[in-house]
This record gives sequence, structure tokens and C-alpha cells, in this order.
Amino acid sequence: ADAVTDQRVQEHHAGLHITGFYPSLHLNLADNYRRLGSFDAATEHINAAKEHAPDLPQDAYGASLRTALDEVAEAISRRDTTKRPSAPGPTA
Repeated sequence: ADAVTDQRVQEHHAGLHITGFYPSLHLNLADNYRRLGSFDAATEHINAAKEHAPDLPQDAYGASLRTALDEVAEAISRRDTTKRPSAPGPTA
């Protein structure tokens, strides 16, 4: 993600900023590491996601990511490797 610039993402949509991608990127890494039981790596990435959370938009997307950040952080603290009920992906 560090190699992508605002200019490059704005070629696709003028309102995009690369910093807005970091919370989601780190959240997904944190959740995957947590599911694998790698709680130290999960903690590192959930903390990075939280650091970038102020860059999230104040809309439904930002709210959903903030909720997921809280859910994943709580699951990491419980050392829980089960899939979150609200996690995206196949239901079967």
C-alpha cells in the first residue's frame, strides 16, 4: 500500500485518498492473524488499524469499519480464533 499514491487512486475516483485504505488493510490482517492464533501479529495490526482510524470517512463505511475494529480487538483480547458473526465472506 505504501507504493500507491493519492494521485494513482484519484485516477479511479477523485475523492479517494490512500490513507483511507490503511484501516481496512490492517483490520483484515489483524483478523486473519487472530483466526490463525497469531495474537502478537494480530495485536500489531489492530493497533495500526486504530492509529489510522481517524482517516476513515464519517459515513456508513467508516462506521462499519469502526465496529469491526472494536469486535476484532475484543476477540484478540479474549484470544478467540472463531469467525466473527459479522465478518464478510461465505456463510456456508
